[in-house]
Amino acid sequence: MRSQSESSNSALLFPAFSTTGQDDASVKPYQMFDKQSSYALQGGNLTYIHEHLGIIGAQVLVSVLALTVVTVMLYACRMRCVTRHIFMAIYIPLNIALATFYVMWSKIPNFLNYFTIVLFVGGLSACISLLHYRHIFDSGALGKFEYLPGECTWIGPNIPFVDLLPAGAQNFWAGSMYCKQEPQRIVAVVDKHGVLHVDCKSNSSVYIDILPETRQWPLWRKNLWNIYNVEVLNDIIRLPYTNKQPLVLNDTTQAVVVRCGTSSKIVTRVSPPIDKLPLYTPPPKSDTRNIKSTIEAETAWLHASSIAHSRFNRPNVIYLMIDAVSRRQFYRRLPKSAKVLKGLHRPGTNRLTELFRYHSVGFSTENNTKAMYTGEISPSKPNPLPIWAYYRDRGYVTARVETGCNDWAKECIGGYFESQEYSIGNRSLDYELASPFCLPEFYPRSGNAFGNFKGPYSITARCLYGRYVHDWAFDYLYQLRDELRSQLSNRQVDNVARPYMITAVFLEGHEGTGEVLRTVDDALSAFLKDIRDSGELEDTVFILSADHGLHMGLNFAFLQNGRIEHQNPFFAMSVPEPLYQFAEKYQELHGNEKVSPFAANEQRLTTPFETYHTFRALADWPKIDLICEAAAAIRTSDTFRKSAKIARIAFASTETTTAHASRKNVEITEVIEANSIVTALAAIAAVRKTAVHTTYVVLASPYTTPIEIDPIVLEYAKLYVHSISITFQRVNIALLVIILLSKLSSVWAL
Repeated sequence: MRSQSESSNSALLFPAFSTTGQDDASVKPYQMFDKQSSYALQGGNLTYIHEHLGIIGAQVLVSVLALTVVTVMLYACRMRCVTRHIFMAIYIPLNIALATFYVMWSKIPNFLNYFTIVLFVGGLSACISLLHYRHIFDSGALGKFEYLPGECTWIGPNIPFVDLLPAGAQNFWAGSMYCKQEPQRIVAVVDKHGVLHVDCKSNSSVYIDILPETRQWPLWRKNLWNIYNVEVLNDIIRLPYTNKQPLVLNDTTQAVVVRCGTSSKIVTRVSPPIDKLPLYTPPPKSDTRNIKSTIEAETAWLHASSIAHSRFNRPNVIYLMIDAVSRRQFYRRLPKSAKVLKGLHRPGTNRLTELFRYHSVGFSTENNTKAMYTGEISPSKPNPLPIWAYYRDRGYVTARVETGCNDWAKECIGGYFESQEYSIGNRSLDYELASPFCLPEFYPRSGNAFGNFKGPYSITARCLYGRYVHDWAFDYLYQLRDELRSQLSNRQVDNVARPYMITAVFLEGHEGTGEVLRTVDDALSAFLKDIRDSGELEDTVFILSADHGLHMGLNFAFLQNGRIEHQNPFFAMSVPEPLYQFAEKYQELHGNEKVSPFAANEQRLTTPFETYHTFRALADWPKIDLICEAAAAIRTSDTFRKSAKIARIAFASTETTTAHASRKNVEITEVIEANSIVTALAAIAAVRKTAVHTTYVVLASPYTTPIEIDPIVLEYAKLYVHSISITFQRVNIALLVIILLSKLSSVWAL
């Protein structure tokens, strides 16, 4: 029995359920009573509360959630637009889902039983799906990730929960992934004489925006933050167009924008034509052919024609980089391209290889691409040049497409130049296309250009004048290939055809949801089909890769699978049959059988450093730079695996090195003291004519005491301990190079 005060307190909490002593049948649960009521919970009211406690709790929960929505909406009025959208995207769907659950629970009899069955079936299906996705995680175009003794493997639980989400699930609320077509259709072309022809299909006034040629710009004009795009916009020249007066474009103009009423179209071309492009002569001071080490050592070069068995034309090189795409993400979001990629493998014409253990060497684009394009993360010398300068110095025609209104050379190595007036583009490229991707319809003129809803990192469809941004880039790539190949037989320099090197970067993978990448699938698959069917792969090395996997979003933030994918970027390469056959002569032991080095490399730990040295080897073909190869050879032999266990990579003398190597079971039949790779190569030249056994040349450190190295740095240092096996006149020469320097940056300076 409750006291008077207790009854009054209860009535204050639940006044709607108070009673005046009427029988239970006549009590209305939500009836308000007069002042004479006792405000006590009795009899049938307590029974009602007990029987409807779930409903009452759900109503309270719905009220709280509704208040949450109202509070968030009011608070969002004071937020920035981007933050407000994110809050709405999270809270409103969450509240709708909970409200739907409540309605179904209150209206459907035995809903909890049904819900439990659905949960069980869904959970079982999810488990089966996860097993399937975990299995295909290791699969590639032609092979799969093999778990081999002695090879590295991923650490931690690798469960790809992200594969359970249907396509578009992470950014469905951001709008359509399709581009809205322009109101008017514009037909515009540039003929071989540089004359622009426009058919607007209407009586609207026509204007032509001539976009600037950015290739020759100095470094300071290509600064990323609100300078590069503004410089492009300031240099645009707008001219009226009439059919009566033809518009002849300047020889250096690569792109114009045709504007007709409210519609616009980008028109690109390759200019100057290849038959008017002179052979580039590099400045003596920066000529990459004047590498000191290769000049000093006559033995630094091996000419492949002396031991090869096929033709040795210099190969063309096409490199497409898709930013922030893991190996699994490529197959997850680009199924059409993956299917066509598999068809690029055509024995007898060209071979496709995929690196399953390709590993990033940095968190983001900068370190990985510096390793890939310069061979160093921290350049050891001033004024470093990208790899396409290396090609141009050797007679290649070089071209680059940047789709993010940024210049890689300025952002990643520009700070190492003595003067910001220097033009890396003018030094290293024959063609460049960048200015169309700085237009304000895609790249914000001011403020943050890298937001979630506009710009090169947006989670929405990246459109420009009714088409995807990447479509305009592919248009130019098609034109480049047509121009460079159409007159290939006529481009003769000393009776040797001038090959070409094309690089292009696409940023569709660089955003937190991982969904925008789907938009490039059609264009990329069409490009792969064209490069396959055109016969270009017969004389062209084609590389499609990423710098790293996705380093943002839910999967990366919360799951080990996301972190694994971040470190395992996609890499696939097609090589012409002659190059493959050349490598086939030097088969290596893989497991219990001998296989091609290409097949062996698929299962080895490789990094962007190996990509850089691959680029260099292709540029020098048919000559092989032994210095480059010694520094870049993939860790293959048992000797390397044993030497990689050495706890210190610096020793006081050759004798110390020999003693330590002996303790680690590293066979050294002959030690030649050397303080540079050049000296070591000279030693090889001296012994290779008479040697009948394997000789290990160890580079001795000039330091007098061992160098202490941080364990994390040591892990990176292991990447620079290499071995190489060369067959020369039936003599097997193996070079084991143990780099004994204190700074990792100085390793690549050698």
